[in-house]
Amino acid sequence: MLATADALVTSMPEPDVRAAIERTASPAALIRVPQINFRGFHPDITHVPLAAGDGELFGIARAYHSRLVLWGWRRGVERDRILGWFEPDTLGAVGYGEAWNDAVELMRQATAESDLDLGDWLLALLGRGVFMHTDNHPRIDAIVQLARGVARVLAERVPAEASGAAGAIGPSERRSVAPIDEPWERVLTDGLGATAEIWPVYPPIAARLGVRGSWTWRLADGSLIDLAQFVDASLAGYRALDPRDVRLDHIDGDERFERELA
Repeated sequence: MLATADALVTSMPEPDVRAAIERTASPAALIRVPQINFRGFHPDITHVPLAAGDGELFGIARAYHSRLVLWGWRRGVERDRILGWFEPDTLGAVGYGEAWNDAVELMRQATAESDLDLGDWLLALLGRGVFMHTDNHPRIDAIVQLARGVARVLAERVPAEASGAAGAIGPSERRSVAPIDEPWERVLTDGLGATAEIWPVYPPIAARLGVRGSWTWRLADGSLIDLAQFVDASLAGYRALDPRDVRLDHIDGDERFERELA
């Protein structure tokens, strides 16, 4: 398909993409988009690589884990004390209050290496509330806004007479802004919202961001659990695990956790 495509929109590393374009002698215009990884709403989320290097640890929320719960489990902290960490002072002390600015900076870096503009993407989303289901699962409006940026770049870079993958779209339609401005967020189904985990925005964090928070996790099977159930289920799964089988250096090396939770 690449050999006859008008454009290639991808978040793959540019050297890999360039090699594929050269290998297929493709005329495609390359449009790089950033991967959306944004922890501003969910700073407690972490992913746990397996020590063997062949995947990641799955738990009650599949690939998503709580840094606080993991830290407590690793050190044998009792369940009630771990539950007590989910309060405003502790969440702020371990740096969760700074998560928004950190997330914006990481997205700025990712966008700088792409062909899109961070401001066009982020500013359009700020009034829409929580635009992420987890740290790496954007809500449909975040995806639509990314697609709008891609559409504008396509209009600039792909000739109107191109006849590859976009050949079914007439030149006048492809140059019109109306399809870009259409409120697609209201008519498209959010597949992740129906089939994947949704991590809550903890109320102390939500209050700082001016959004609505909760302590309710939505699991992949559609069931809902509260904070106590989440902590209990997470710890139950970790008890059967040998700590040597997972890599937690990204948590163990956080001095704020040692200072505030030890």
